Amino acid sequence: MSMGKDLNSLKRRFKPMDYESSLKRVAIYCFDHSSTISGFVQSVIFLSLVDFLDRNYGMNVDDMEEDDVDDMISILFDIYEPLIKMYHKQIKIRKNKEYGR
Repeated sequence: MSMGKDLNSLKRRFKPMDYESSLKRVAIYCFDHSSTISGFVQSVIFLSLVDFLDRNYGMNVDDMEEDDVDDMISILFDIYEPLIKMYHKQIKIRKNKEYGR
């Protein structure tokens, strides 16, 4: 079975709730390691895709074709960018409250 067929199968079986839980897990980690919002968004999308594929399908991004991964990242970016920016804002507010800023 080629990776293209795997990707099409993955797109049909994609579980948004599971991906969003991966987003939340990864967002907290990426906040401290990203200096810009765009860097934060890109890191969260890629790392949450890696986490999601591993946890739910046992797939490794390194084993997939680069074009397939780029297509998935593009789709996820279009859908989840506003949500990830909201996560960034919420984490920033929470961290500021913790540190009394």
